[in-house]
Amino acid sequence: MDPNQETQDSFPAWYEETRKALSDPAQLNLIWHGRQTDWLLQRLVQMVNNTELEFGITLTVGAGLVSGQLISGKQYFKTISQAFAGASPDETEEIRSAFNSLWLDEDEEGSPPVQFVHLKNARFFISGSLAPHGVLWRGTIASISGFNLGELSD
Repeated sequence: MDPNQETQDSFPAWYEETRKALSDPAQLNLIWHGRQTDWLLQRLVQMVNNTELEFGITLTVGAGLVSGQLISGKQYFKTISQAFAGASPDETEEIRSAFNSLWLDEDEEGSPPVQFVHLKNARFFISGSLAPHGVLWRGTIASISGFNLGELSD
């Protein structure tokens, strides 16, 4: 009898499931690294994506604070497409269509939890200084170490 087989049989069922899941790089990121993701922030972002609701939020990231209006991913891509289309009137519809096709509905049955936060009128507070504001911002939920509802003012 193979000594490795005997050892594997003595592990609980969850061990084998976890071993299989973690052997796949995509599953490793979704299941294991996802444990570091704030489930409440994910649900707030999902709510905004589903309802088009917008509200102020301040995020703690590695470089400092990012504060702005939480918007849906769909609104984020729509705003980008309008900005790019305005720069090139001859190709307006083509550009809008290209950017709008980037948005994937993350609330479809069986889709993974949301991974990105989208802000408009974002302001950056780095080392106590206010950086330029009024920009769109996109970041991963996993890179956010904390948040509070409401925007910071200067």
